[in-house]
Amino acid sequence: MNISLTELPLGLPGRIFRSPMPYGDFDPEGRALEAFQKHHISVVVLLAEEDEILKKTGRDLKTLYLAGQ
Repeated sequence: MNISLTELPLGLPGRIFRSPMPYGDFDPEGRALEAFQKHHISVVVLLAEEDEILKKTGRDLKTLYLAGQ
């Protein structure tokens, strides 16, 4: 399964993408995290609370994102 990052055309400086939550229901293998690293994504905005992320993924995504820097 190939996870794609979808660019949002907002007309702002820089580029903004959306993706499924790595290791969540729509990306159980964590391929979105691999795509972030491959495309040198420098900022990730989490739109879920830490307890929800842990419940849905079984992982501490914030730590995984910081480790990819």
